[in-house]
Amino acid sequence: MKVAIYGQYYQNSTEPIIRDIFVFFNQKNVEMVIEADFLSMLYEKELVKKEYKTFQSYDELDNTFDMMISIGGDGTICAQQL
Repeated sequence: MKVAIYGQYYQNSTEPIIRDIFVFFNQKNVEMVIEADFLSMLYEKELVKKEYKTFQSYDELDNTFDMMISIGGDGTICAQQL
């Protein structure tokens, strides 16, 4: 399984959710590809230590992804038909 993870911004209230998502997907050997700016924030907050593949734009997400998770923000995603 391959999952894209996007985070618009980081809030302290989302920290437990972020940890749970990463622990769960890592235990299940799910390939996670993280939006580059969000991953930088996670490294700064020391929420993740492992290296992950990144994407910078939804244009880089293709039909090889099984799902996308959006953390934070209002949940809106600008997307196009893949």
